[in-house]
Amino acid sequence: ASSTAVDSFAISNAIVAWTNMGGGVLYFPAGEYHDTNNHHFSAETYLGEYPGWPASTIRGDGFTASTWKYTGPMTTGAFIQCNGFNTAIRDIGFEGPGKTVQDLTGLYTTNGGFPALYENFLFRDWGTGLNPEGIAGGRIVSGNFDDNYVGLMLSTYMDGWDITFRANRNNFAIEQHHYDVTYPADISEPNSARIYGMGIQNGVV
Repeated sequence: ASSTAVDSFAISNAIVAWTNMGGGVLYFPAGEYHDTNNHHFSAETYLGEYPGWPASTIRGDGFTASTWKYTGPMTTGAFIQCNGFNTAIRDIGFEGPGKTVQDLTGLYTTNGGFPALYENFLFRDWGTGLNPEGIAGGRIVSGNFDDNYVGLMLSTYMDGWDITFRANRNNFAIEQHHYDVTYPADISEPNSARIYGMGIQNGVV
């Protein structure tokens, strides 16, 4: 990886190997990795390693040392989308094209099932940095959200989270977003979440 090279091919090969292994660690050594692709992972590919936590982890050597940067043309949707399973993230930064691209999300999870663990990470320059929708329970430890339009989206069915994070220069550090759902109505928005924000220089909506 370098500050100028496009690493999409190497990343795609690593993801294929990760997929064929049924999970494990997708590892980014220190460096800046430019990727023009977006990635969609589903439950048909990954199975839980043990009950309660995901089998898959995206990991680097520190959120300022390892950066996975999206440099493609997409302006809506998600750079990384996980449907029906969760991947943990640890010690890595995800950088987008800028917060003016408001309809682009860094990591979006739907119907996650198992609790999630996100630790020591950075989302920078996204419309929305992280949206772990549909994950009932999880932890964010030392999360960092910088220069996003929305740092962290708390969406439908996000109950029982423990969140510690820093946020700087976002338009909104946290947005609680509620979708109209019919079942079950009593947990259709975030409940029972403990949130500790440090160094917040943004709004909350």
